[in-house]
Amino acid sequence: MATATNLTDSVRTKTLKYTHTAATVKNTIYLLAGRVMVALNDAAASVANIFIHGAERIEMPKAAGTAITAGATMYWDATNAVITATVTGNTKCGIAVEDAASAATTVVIELDNAVNY
Repeated sequence: MATATNLTDSVRTKTLKYTHTAATVKNTIYLLAGRVMVALNDAAASVANIFIHGAERIEMPKAAGTAITAGATMYWDATNAVITATVTGNTKCGIAVEDAASAATTVVIELDNAVNY
């Protein structure tokens, strides 16, 4: 499982309560209800947990070998558990807020799962 680091203060982090059928692990990235979210805590299967669905700055994994430019639309590649700029087969989840070099393994994005996104 891929993990993320929330760089946004808790006041501006958007969260929701969700009960997953499997156990969830703190800072792990999940695709829930068609949206990319990050578990805020550990929780057992079928126990409600809090998930981040919006954050101004969140560091997420990206594939090495691909450079990303700030302002680019970002997508979650659930198969490879990385952020990508590739649209096909992936879930839109925000924009890059910093450049990420080709050799980098992470990118800072604004996670935005707005309904009309």
